[in-house]
Amino acid sequence: MKNISFELPGFLGAEFVTFYKEEEKGAIIQNVAKNSPAEKAGIKTGDIVIKIDNAIISSGTDFRKLLRGNKPGDTLIFEVLRKKKKIRVMVVLSDLPIKERFIHQARIAYGHKEYNRSASLYEKAIKSGEVSPFILYSTAGSFALAGNREKAFDYLKKTINRGFYNLLMLKENADFKSLHNDRLWKTVTKECSKELKKALERATIFIPNRKWKYKTQFLDKNNNIIDCQTVALKVLEGSFVEQQIKASWNYDKTSQRNVKEETGIMDFPGYIWIHPPRKGKFAFTQFAPFPQIRKPFKEGNRWESTLILNEKLGKLAGLEIKWYYEITKQKDIPILPIKSMKCWQINGVSKSKLGVYKVTYYFHPKYGFVRWEYTKPDSAKVILDLEKVSGF
Repeated sequence: MKNISFELPGFLGAEFVTFYKEEEKGAIIQNVAKNSPAEKAGIKTGDIVIKIDNAIISSGTDFRKLLRGNKPGDTLIFEVLRKKKKIRVMVVLSDLPIKERFIHQARIAYGHKEYNRSASLYEKAIKSGEVSPFILYSTAGSFALAGNREKAFDYLKKTINRGFYNLLMLKENADFKSLHNDRLWKTVTKECSKELKKALERATIFIPNRKWKYKTQFLDKNNNIIDCQTVALKVLEGSFVEQQIKASWNYDKTSQRNVKEETGIMDFPGYIWIHPPRKGKFAFTQFAPFPQIRKPFKEGNRWESTLILNEKLGKLAGLEIKWYYEITKQKDIPILPIKSMKCWQINGVSKSKLGVYKVTYYFHPKYGFVRWEYTKPDSAKVILDLEKVSGF
């Protein structure tokens, strides 16, 4: 057995994501666990951590890496922004709770290809308290790699019974390759497919045969209108890929024949996401944050995503783009244009070597994304306004 270091990092007891807004950067605290070192030190939800021991924190990744390099008992000085004021807070890290300790060690063992040890540690975590479906899924993967098919299938079934429906992820995960020729594999994928079907049927907005028509204005950096187009979204029967509802964008411009683009939408409880139109003058949208909203639907909710551009984009294939989102407020927006309705305002920023793209989406719980306001790196703007719907 390999001599693997299982040295544990110190425990803070706070959830965080990257904070990005104009020139302000850091890691924003999303949640603080009760009786944790973070709570005892006076750290609060909404605090933006900009430095730890004078090391600049520009993202959640920076924060995570720095914490991993510290042990229980270590004292750290946090510099945080709270209501635009800088505050210094002293935090003494503690030991990881028992369940998190086992999970951390299981991941280390997995990374060193000690799959039997990883599976055993995951099982200890499961026995020590409630775990997420993802931990059950990871346990199945470790058992599959360790050659224990019986336990691998057992934990896959438990994962699916907890509502796991990511069929594409299951089929493409190399950890389960050794299970593909087993008769139970067909049973497991069939059950996962049923969960996916249930999830797709729970769509509340993007239902087959519904249509959205948007008036689009293209503006230069001085806000002069240089072009107008209409683009229409229609939800189709079936799925685009196994995780997405099938839909199509239709481009209508007098100077060219109509163009149709098939695409996908996710409309799950707590998570709604769609591919924007990406042809012609809309090609830039694949570099900007896609229309997306996540629960809880409330001011201050922030999240981040990463997009890796695919091979279809030639020289740009493999480029990593970081997306940052924040729900900022509810705002009255004219819809269809009938009357003003309260919509959630979502601000998005993307960062890559292509520059910074900004977008503001307005989301209505019945009609979805009703207004899109893009700002390109050169300050040119593109605005889509919903002007007609059908099928509701």
